[in-house]
Order: sequence, then structure tokens, then C-alpha cells
Amino acid sequence: KHGINAEYGGGILLVVGSVGCCGAISGKSGLLNIYITVVILTVIVEVAVCVFCVVKKDAILDASVKGGEYLVNNVYYGNATDTDIAAINSIQYLLKCCGTTGKDSYNSSGFPRSCCDDYTYEDATAGNLNLGLSCGDAELYTEGCTDAFTQNFNDIGLGIGVIVGIIIVFELFCVIAACVSKKHDMVA
Repeated sequence: KHGINAEYGGGILLVVGSVGCCGAISGKSGLLNIYITVVILTVIVEVAVCVFCVVKKDAILDASVKGGEYLVNNVYYGNATDTDIAAINSIQYLLKCCGTTGKDSYNSSGFPRSCCDDYTYEDATAGNLNLGLSCGDAELYTEGCTDAFTQNFNDIGLGIGVIVGIIIVFELFCVIAACVSKKHDMVA
């Protein structure tokens, strides 16, 4: 569903960009006005979404951490489904972490094999925890997934913020260029 929404958004931006190009080439101020209006509205929406994400960052992070705790608790109490197990294995593999706070997040029957650095991603979809008390020759991830996720969340959030900022500056440059083109055409 999200892919379809992205395709619609991309299609709309393609049409808007085409309207702007046609307006600039033909010198029709009506087309440039449409382009300028849509781009300014897009910038306003982007800024609003960024502000919302910054304001709600802690709530988003808390909900994600609670979801992780829920998964680990399901394993701890033996209630984990195959989907829960695959999610835990995938998260621990990708973030190179173990449990919410480390291997002690799990009970005395051991921790999932995905807490070990020799775990391979193909195992993540198996729905099998392969509980053990050691990693053998491999290293055990000591960092808990809560800390690892928080760090990754902050790093990725900063990267996305920078990229969105660059896009907004580019869009504003395009609006300025359209305004200059419109003014130039009116003078000529």
C-alpha cells in the first residue's frame, strides 16, 4: 500500500514539474503560478511533517522500545509466535544487539543465537530461537537492543533531516527560478 502511495506522489510531482517546465519554456505565467503554488504548498507540508516528527520523536521512540520489550517478554515467558521470533532474530542481527538490555533480558534457558556475531540472516526467517547459554567461538553482543535502536533511530533521523533540508532548499531555489523566469517573461 505504501508503494502505491509513493507512486501517486511521484506521479503528481512529475506532472507538477512538467507544468513548471512548460510554463518556463512557453512563458505562460498561469502555468508558472500553478507550479509555484504547488511547490510552496509541498514545502509547507514537508516542514509541517518535519516539525511533527521532531515534536513526536520521543513518543515514536517510546512506542518502538515498548514493541521491542513486548517481543522479548514473549520469548522470556514462552509465548512467542514464529513472527515474534523472526522479528527478534532480525532486529538482533541487524542492530548487532541482544535482548532489551543485554543477554540477561532472557531467562535461564539461554538467549537466542541471533545474539551472536556469527549468526546469519537466513536463520532469521526460520522462526527458531536456537536458545543457548554461549556463542561458542563467536562473540556475544553485549549491547541491549533498546540502546542500539535508540542510537540508530537518532542517527537515521539526523540523516533524513539533512536530506529533507537539502530537498526543501532545492525546491525553494526552483520557486525562485520560476519567479525570476515569470518576471523576465513579463518584462520581455
